[in-house]
Order: sequence, then structure tokens, then C-alpha cells
Amino acid sequence: MNVALDERAVAEALAPLRAGFEADGVHLVVETASPARVVVRLVLTSDTCADCIVPTPVLERIISTTLRGRFPKMGHLEVVDPRAQSSETSRGNGV
Repeated sequence: MNVALDERAVAEALAPLRAGFEADGVHLVVETASPARVVVRLVLTSDTCADCIVPTPVLERIISTTLRGRFPKMGHLEVVDPRAQSSETSRGNGV
């Protein structure tokens, strides 16, 4: 079966993960989805338990495994994790 790789299909493929992330106050948002590239962003809320979410490399593996099970020929996956960005910013500022 050949499943179209678009934002809706990626969101559906991520549905089994969604409840677990939302329990920790995180939303998975599909920003871009094409056969060549998929971008998934973690959106943190005021209720987010940042320490409850697995580290970014583990998160990337979980999302990749889930998506590649449905879209084996999927190209590049980018997971945008604001926790990683804020720590990079902090390190850059000497904080």
C-alpha cells in the first residue's frame, strides 16, 4: 500500500504518541511533510513537564521509528525541540 506523505498523514501516524506527550503538556505539530522532508515541532505549554520528556536524541528515534514504519521511503526528519534550542542559547550566552 502506497500512503501519501503529507501533513495530515504524518499527523495521523503520530496519533499513537500524542496522548503520552500531551499528558506531559507537549503538543506534536507537523510543520512540513513531503517525501523529501518532514518537520515535527514540540510545542511546550505552561503545563509542560520538561524533565518528563525524553532527551531530544531519544525523541528523534521514537518519532523516526513511528514515521518510517508507515513511510519507509521518507527522507530527512527534523524534530524541533525548544528545550534543545534554549540550552544552546544559554550556552552561547555564557549562562
